[in-house]
Amino acid sequence: MIDPRSWRDRVARSILLLAALGALISFLASLPEIVTGFSNAQVVDIWRLYGFVVFTGLFGLLAFRPRHYPGLWELTIGHKIAVALTAALLIGSPDASAGAVALIDGVLAGMLVLAYLVAQGYRAWAQAR
Repeated sequence: MIDPRSWRDRVARSILLLAALGALISFLASLPEIVTGFSNAQVVDIWRLYGFVVFTGLFGLLAFRPRHYPGLWELTIGHKIAVALTAALLIGSPDASAGAVALIDGVLAGMLVLAYLVAQGYRAWAQAR
């Protein structure tokens, strides 16, 4: 018989590794723009670039130890929901990327919620006691 935790962990790990890969690709895709260009928002662009590295690491931590970091799931999910909702509110504004950000972070938030439920990430709180 298959251990239910092992299939759950494999599904969640796959989702989280895909999310980590997406964040890493976003970092790599943004790097040339930061290195070669100068903009009025360069500090914000660099902050965003480093954020991709942080989220690559966060998704990696959750992928391999899904029930060991109380609050980490909730923080990452909350961040992605907040970004998706904020970007959705900005659709139609001068920021042409709002629609893409709303879609990407919205899908990512859904993927994270699915992984959280499948991996039973909420059980990390029981281990913190």
